[in-house]
Amino acid sequence: MQQALIAALFIAVLGITGMGQDERKKTGAEAIRRVSTGLRAVAHEGCVVRGALWSGKMTPGKRVLVPVFLFKNNDYFIVVAPDRGRPDPGLKCEMRDVAGVAQPTTEVRGKNRLVLSFRPKVSGRFYVSLLLPEGAEPAEVSMGYAYE
Repeated sequence: MQQALIAALFIAVLGITGMGQDERKKTGAEAIRRVSTGLRAVAHEGCVVRGALWSGKMTPGKRVLVPVFLFKNNDYFIVVAPDRGRPDPGLKCEMRDVAGVAQPTTEVRGKNRLVLSFRPKVSGRFYVSLLLPEGAEPAEVSMGYAYE
């Protein structure tokens, strides 16, 4: 029931009804679908999905910083997915504090998404840093997160 409601909301908000596979890939909706599927999986394990999804076109060599507000001692799971194929093996996904210092995380790469887990020691603003390596193809990438 809840999955059907979430799917209906995504269809209503994104207007992806009647779109073929090729059209969804062009708009980045495939990346959004992959992230929302990953978030539903962690929600099924007791996590709470937090915040809206971020989606954008990434250019190789240009870092993207997505701001998030996190609370200390919660376990966070950041789900990142490209619009097509596997995440580029060179795609760097890091958690950084407000000073730009990379924080210790655990990364797991799956078939079509990657998950970064992080437990902040203080509450505050952090940035999910995404970087495609030079020479990679530009990609539409989506990101969302949940906590436990």
